Amino acid sequence: MTEQRRQKRIAQENKVTVHVLDKQPDALSIPPFFALTKDLSLEGVKIITENKIPTDTLVKVELVLEKTRKIICLTGRVKWSRSLYDEEVYELGIEYVDQQPRKIIALLEHLYRK
Repeated sequence: MTEQRRQKRIAQENKVTVHVLDKQPDALSIPPFFALTKDLSLEGVKIITENKIPTDTLVKVELVLEKTRKIICLTGRVKWSRSLYDEEVYELGIEYVDQQPRKIIALLEHLYRK
């Protein structure tokens, strides 16, 4: 399979809080939840969670960037979801939809600062 991402993903674990913003019937009853990042880029994030979130759901992701000690909030859309361990754990691919310059700069500093 050919890699289709434009930005390099960097494997790292950060704490995140996810808030479902969509008003879709199957996403309405999901309260904010905690998760961990599996990898991170300037365009999206892969998280591990116990919550099944439908694709195309709009979410707010609060990333706690351990290296730079910053918290940034990004809005994104769930692009894909994959069940792991008999539907006890899920991987979600989230693409950012609000690429505000200050948030991208904070991500750049976190990802590429030595």
